Amino acid sequence: SGMYDGIRGGDFDRILDEQSNNPGIKHFEKLTAGVYRGELTRLMLRAAAEEGLLSPEASERAKALGWIDSAVIDAWASGENLARICETAEDEEFVRQIACAMFERSARCMCTNLAAILLLTGAGTDEKKPACICAEGSLVQKGRAYRPVLEKLLREEVGEKLGLFAEYRIGNETTLPGSAAAALLN
Repeated sequence: SGMYDGIRGGDFDRILDEQSNNPGIKHFEKLTAGVYRGELTRLMLRAAAEEGLLSPEASERAKALGWIDSAVIDAWASGENLARICETAEDEEFVRQIACAMFERSARCMCTNLAAILLLTGAGTDEKKPACICAEGSLVQKGRAYRPVLEKLLREEVGEKLGLFAEYRIGNETTLPGSAAAALLN
């Protein structure tokens, strides 16, 4: 799914893509993966600073931000460590909202992807045999902001609206066994 390019991104997504080590490919991965959440948020905060949406002190801090990872964004979304960048309560609310929006958009894209897979494969139509969605990665394993949003979207969009049944499981090191299983089945 990381190679899927049917979801259009915005201006910041294009900048992120151009600056990545693999421009022009892996669009969906760049929209959803934790490794890109920090950089995308950094680009947005720098633009907000340039547009005067933050206090002067927070603007200077935003412009000086180097690489940040999704753990930092997760803390900001949870209302923690905002003093690293914020000066005022308005700054804190703005940064928290940006961080939460990063996770929500990623979760919406992932929910759409999972719903499409279930619909295309016919999986999850039987309540007694729900599809098993195995998730791995920092966003679902360590983050506090992403997973609840994804689980809520799966429950509402896949379960309630589409009437499909799926169990959501957190896996560890599932990439290698998953690849091996796919190779054996094909």
